[in-house]
Amino acid sequence: MAHPKEKRDLVRRKYVFENQPLELAATFSGVPLATARTWKYAAKEQGDDWDKARSAHLFAGGGIETVGQTMLAGFLVQYQSTFEDLEKAENIAPIEKSKALASLTDSYLKVINATKKMLPETQAAAVAVLVVEALLNHISEVYPDKLQDFALILQTFGTVIERKFGG
Repeated sequence: MAHPKEKRDLVRRKYVFENQPLELAATFSGVPLATARTWKYAAKEQGDDWDKARSAHLFAGGGIETVGQTMLAGFLVQYQSTFEDLEKAENIAPIEKSKALASLTDSYLKVINATKKMLPETQAAAVAVLVVEALLNHISEVYPDKLQDFALILQTFGTVIERKFGG
């Protein structure tokens, strides 16, 4: 069954500009999913890549930035909670705490790197965290007896970094 051009345009609009999954765009437009896939593939062959258009629209509309901010905010909540739990733990040796802090910082950096493309301003936060991580490693190696003091300072300083760069 041949469908009018308006149907194809409707599927494309739903998919590209309304960010609907292709399945929903097809259903809403009253065409089979296989037809929508065929149209999408044919359009790409003719230079109209629906996925690239969709990505461009998300970037232009702030959609990706919103996703990145949500992801980063969720991680920061978990980071702070884990950090506080680590500080309250009395049965962990200072060197083990420093290893856990380094691991937590590493996780933070991985999230920052993952969101860097979505949130260019997180680059400054990544640099700040790298500096803190380098300082943590330095203290662990040169002044291991000062780790507890550093951990106490870092607990409040983490919120400063979060406010200034990442949150």
